[in-house]
Amino acid sequence: MSSIAAFATTPAIASPSIAAELFGDGDREVLELAARIIELKLEGDAANAAWQAADKAYAEAEPEIPDTLLWRVGDPVGYSGQVTRNGRKYMTCRLSDLELLKDRQVAGYWEFIGPESESASVTQDDFDRFGHPLPRVADLYRAVPNKRLADRKDQLITAADAYNRQCQNLRDELNWDALSERCDLIEDELWGLVKKLIVAPARSARAIRAKAIVVNRYKDELEELGEHGRGLIKSLLDDLIGTPPAAAIHA
Repeated sequence: MSSIAAFATTPAIASPSIAAELFGDGDREVLELAARIIELKLEGDAANAAWQAADKAYAEAEPEIPDTLLWRVGDPVGYSGQVTRNGRKYMTCRLSDLELLKDRQVAGYWEFIGPESESASVTQDDFDRFGHPLPRVADLYRAVPNKRLADRKDQLITAADAYNRQCQNLRDELNWDALSERCDLIEDELWGLVKKLIVAPARSARAIRAKAIVVNRYKDELEELGEHGRGLIKSLLDDLIGTPPAAAIHA
């Protein structure tokens, strides 16, 4: 039997008053929380290892970005990553921009059609990063079509959709999304339990030891845990010296 399992089961005690005296009213909560945290931490470590293996396999087999999605001067989208082709480096089109542009018109330029009295009040802040007028000034402008840009937009969207399907098919094959979601769910549950443990007072040596085991399991990650890590340590110290429990951490 593991150490955490050993303290998770409370022995039979003749009287509730004796139980309160020996273990404290909140000790059962501390023991159960600590046991579940240790159990879930092991599940989380295994889930994260599985996701990392899938992520490594994805990186090794990730589909190559097609030449169509290499960014060109004048493209209606921004650029993001960098790829090397034939010894030369190229920027790639920002795929998130293409998603935003799918249902929007691209224009060669935007012609001001509002009253002259309002033209001076329009600034760069009235346009988004694509150069489109924001809703507050949209009625002051008219899009002047540009066939080359419209054709390029359609070409980019078609290429991006095909590339995204390839990527998604590979993720599905590797179970990447499900593994990632599993890690997130475990992490969310863990932090909820850790926050409860931080504010649950340990009144007996047995319960304090349970908290100490949790802290020890996280000893290599306490700095990364930030407020949660500091809260665990403070809670354990408060219990050891008999001060009130640490304040709750708010999400």
